[in-house]
Amino acid sequence: MNCTNFVANGARWRHLGPPVLTRGPAESFDAGVVGDPCIVWDPDIRNWRMFYFAARGQFTAVGTAMAVARTPKHIDSGDWIKVGRVPMLGPHSELCHKFWVLMDPQAPGQAVRIDDEYVAFFTTLHDGAKMIGRARARHLGGPWQADAEPVIRNGAEDAFDGRGADAVTAYWFEDRKKILLYYMAYPAKPQRDQLLSPLGPCQAAAVLDPPATHAEKLGPVLRPGSAAKHWCNGWIGGMQLLPAGNSQWIALINGSATPVREGHGEPDPSVAGWARSEEAFPVGGWRFDLKQSPIELPAALPPAARQNGEGVNFWRHYLLVFPDERVRIYYNSGTYGQEQLYARVWQP
Repeated sequence: MNCTNFVANGARWRHLGPPVLTRGPAESFDAGVVGDPCIVWDPDIRNWRMFYFAARGQFTAVGTAMAVARTPKHIDSGDWIKVGRVPMLGPHSELCHKFWVLMDPQAPGQAVRIDDEYVAFFTTLHDGAKMIGRARARHLGGPWQADAEPVIRNGAEDAFDGRGADAVTAYWFEDRKKILLYYMAYPAKPQRDQLLSPLGPCQAAAVLDPPATHAEKLGPVLRPGSAAKHWCNGWIGGMQLLPAGNSQWIALINGSATPVREGHGEPDPSVAGWARSEEAFPVGGWRFDLKQSPIELPAALPPAARQNGEGVNFWRHYLLVFPDERVRIYYNSGTYGQEQLYARVWQP
C-alpha cells in the first residue's frame, strides 16, 4: 500500500458532519469524553472494531471502551455501536487508556499476532507518572492480560521523557522481529534542543523484542521548538505510521504552534499534519512536511463543523483506508475534556 496520495492540505479533506461517536448518558463510563481511536479488522466478527478512550467525567474515571461498525461498509456518523469496556485483567486494568493494537506497518488497520496472540499498548499511571503498558489477548474482543510492569517508564528528571510517556503507537517489523514504538514524551525540565518550546512534548521512539520486559529507548525522533516557527512548533502528539512506497514513510501527527515554556500540557490549538522519513526502518530521518501541513488551520473550521460540536482542537487521530478505497481520519474534537469523535473524508 502507498498512502502518499492521502497527503494533501485541507482542501482535500471534507468534514463528515455529525459525530461518529458521541458521549454516553450522564454517569455512564463514557459520559465525559470519547476519543483517541484505534481501529482494526477483527476476523472473529468479520467487522471493524474500534478501541476508544472513555472517561466518565472531565479527567476522571478514564479507561478504554470498544465499538463495532454497523457493517464492514457502514463506518460513518451513527454507524458505530458501543459494546462496552475492554475486558482487562492485571494490575493496570483500571488505568488503561489510549489503547493501541500492534499493527502491520504496511497495512493500516490490520492487527498482527505474535505467537498466536494479539498485543496492545496503552497509557497507564505508575508511581505517579504516565508510562506505557502492554497487554496480550487471543481475541481482539478480549479478555486482555496486562503485564505487571510498564514496558516504557519515564526517564531521569532532565530527560526528554522525564515527566512521562503517553499516546503510544506500535508496529511489528517482521523482517527484524522487532516492535517499533512511538510515544509522546513529556519533559520535566527545559530541553536545550527545544529553544522555542523547552517544555513541549516531543515524539520519541523505542524498540521492543517480544519476549522482553522493557523496551529500548532510541530517543526523540521529532522535536518541537527547534527550528523556525511553524504549525507544530509547540508540542507534538500521536504519530501514526503510514507506508509511502519504496521503503519510505509518512506519519500523521497532531500538535500546536503554541510554545510550552512554563508548566506543562498541550496548549491550544491542536491541528493535524504530516511528517516524512526515508529510512527503511523509520527510527530516524523524520522531518515535518511543511508544504502539505497543517491539514486545516483553526480559522478555516467551517461553521457547520462548529455547529456539530467541533472546536479548534484536532486531538489524537486514526487514518484508515478501507478495501473499497474510502479513506477516513477519525479524531476527537470539541472542548478539551468533553470531546467527541468525528471524521474527515478524503476527496480524490
